[in-house]
Amino acid sequence: KSLILLLLVGTVSYGQLVNNGGTITIESAATLRVEANLSNNSGSTITNNGTIEVQNNLTNAGTITSGSSSKIAFIGSVNSDVTSGGATFRYVEMKKTAQNITLLDEMKISNTLDFVNASNHVKIGNNNLRLLAGASITNAGSNKYVETNGTGLLIKELTANASKTFEVGDATYYSPVSCAVVGTTYANASVGARSYTTGLTAKYSETTDYISREWQITATGI
Repeated sequence: KSLILLLLVGTVSYGQLVNNGGTITIESAATLRVEANLSNNSGSTITNNGTIEVQNNLTNAGTITSGSSSKIAFIGSVNSDVTSGGATFRYVEMKKTAQNITLLDEMKISNTLDFVNASNHVKIGNNNLRLLAGASITNAGSNKYVETNGTGLLIKELTANASKTFEVGDATYYSPVSCAVVGTTYANASVGARSYTTGLTAKYSETTDYISREWQITATGI
């Protein structure tokens, strides 16, 4: 049997929510708050036109469709692991209390990643965080940014010449990097960047002053 859950208005809270073959629809005035893990299993559907708040882990192996005003907000005082499962999120809000989320696969955002609270990191490890063309990051700063703690990149797609800032850093320091992108052909174009502190370029033995990090910038389709 399948479950059809329609949230029209207000906030509905669950300790843990496992969607196993059902359909969940959150309308524009409604909030689904999950105060533990949210699992959307294979064959399951979540249509989000409102707000989903997740305190613990978000695991998607089914279908999540994000409407034009929809939000995914990561809340609470515990870390979260996030498996997007190929879904594209519209607005993502970091609203944790001095905690982080860790990506277990690529996350795609089509509008905004907003660092609402202080001391929030998006730790991407060996996975990419991809902002589609026109998407942006807001309110990043000294203790709220994308932590590139592996080989993964913060990727920003673009369709024309532009200046891009990459809101990246390591576990301790915010180390953003900016670049001016100039090209002639933009075909599925993107620029990705990460900051890293290990495997740095060898320094001359006489060197006394140097920076303790480097940046990788990679462009495709330009």
